[in-house]
Amino acid sequence: MLRSFKKVLCLLFALAGIQQVDAFSLLGPKEVWQIPSIGFAPNEIGGSRNVGDEYRINTPVVTYAFHPSFVDYFGTNGIKAVDQAIALLNKLPRVSRASADLSEFLTDDAARSHERAGALNLIDLKSTALSILIEHMGLSGEQHVFDLRQRTPLPGTCIFAYTTIVRNFDPVTFSVSRYVNGTTYTYEIFDTCPDAPGGEAVELVVDPTDFAFNAVASFFQSGVIGSYFLNLTRDDVGGLRYLYRKNNLNEESLPTNAFPVLSGSPWQPIDPFGTNTFATNTLAVRGGIEKVTYRKVNFTVPFGTEFKPRVQSYKLPLGSGGSQSVRRLVDVPDILFMAEDLADPNPSANPFFNPVLTRRSNIYVDNPSPDDGPGVIIPQTTITFNKLGPFFRNITPSFLYEESFNGFVWGSFDGTTNDPIVYPEGTNVRDIEDLVLQGN
Repeated sequence: MLRSFKKVLCLLFALAGIQQVDAFSLLGPKEVWQIPSIGFAPNEIGGSRNVGDEYRINTPVVTYAFHPSFVDYFGTNGIKAVDQAIALLNKLPRVSRASADLSEFLTDDAARSHERAGALNLIDLKSTALSILIEHMGLSGEQHVFDLRQRTPLPGTCIFAYTTIVRNFDPVTFSVSRYVNGTTYTYEIFDTCPDAPGGEAVELVVDPTDFAFNAVASFFQSGVIGSYFLNLTRDDVGGLRYLYRKNNLNEESLPTNAFPVLSGSPWQPIDPFGTNTFATNTLAVRGGIEKVTYRKVNFTVPFGTEFKPRVQSYKLPLGSGGSQSVRRLVDVPDILFMAEDLADPNPSANPFFNPVLTRRSNIYVDNPSPDDGPGVIIPQTTITFNKLGPFFRNITPSFLYEESFNGFVWGSFDGTTNDPIVYPEGTNVRDIEDLVLQGN
């Protein structure tokens, strides 16, 4: 409801001599107190989590494919853009092999801007896909450095007492931190009373010369026009290292299509009812899998889904030492990229920022303990990009003509002198220039 407030503002002062460090935010299912009236929007697929309450994927190989709707709209260039995003994830080393200070990864220099793409209101398809995949792995962005925990009415009109918490953590000490890739944040509480019942702790950049929303995990939420990422940032890799390091022991289950192997040949077909071969209780204390590898698979839909099922065999580290053999039946692609004309489910709550860019979902599985988290993110998800196409925003009473506000257009661009690629496939960048620049 109030996520439109969650834009980074700049204070008119700077703090000098502050050590620049990194930090990350964790994502999981919303807790019962994470409601719209304190800044957790209904369209967010999760809420901020505390250290020790994290959610992560525990499947080392995740398959992905492109639905015909994606192929029809984005074509081969769109497929290439998503493949490039996934290649950046696949190139990451096992998280425990990264240097202690993560100095091999850039901070704000990982994000670049493209002047022509910005003038045309282009949003980079590759960077958006990369950001959503980071979210799917269990990380959030700078939108949750500070969060309201409580908003308590006091006597009088629009008078409240607030409890604000920090949900941003240092990747070395795991203590709370107000830094993201060296950018220092503070907050200001904005409240919409009496117009609407809600408030939110909005992140503010302390030094106005710093870059805001400079983590890949934040790109999807901020939707920066004309910006793109060269690679993951220190903050992103630090968060992945916390989640997926081998010595991060969590009690967790397996996906419903995976079973521990007790005996027999690893090439036997999966039979979940064969109790002599597979354990039916998948709960165990396990370490992180160190690395998630994404593998593209073929997928066609002539008369219904056609996909060749496959069996994945792998080992997971156990808290007691050693490892556990697991097999998983993959009968559908884990991640399916699609394209649809997406309508905002609640446009009145966010009139200046609809339509939505994408629709996606995370499936969370809690551990059986009374506390929320830690838990598991099931790898299966559908990521749908909005294929609305070029559009204008008009607002009464004064902005009812074409020369109004141009909406976003999907594109692909980089630091070369090549023309940006625009979508849908077959659209010429000069057509977009005529539409956007001549209209204004």
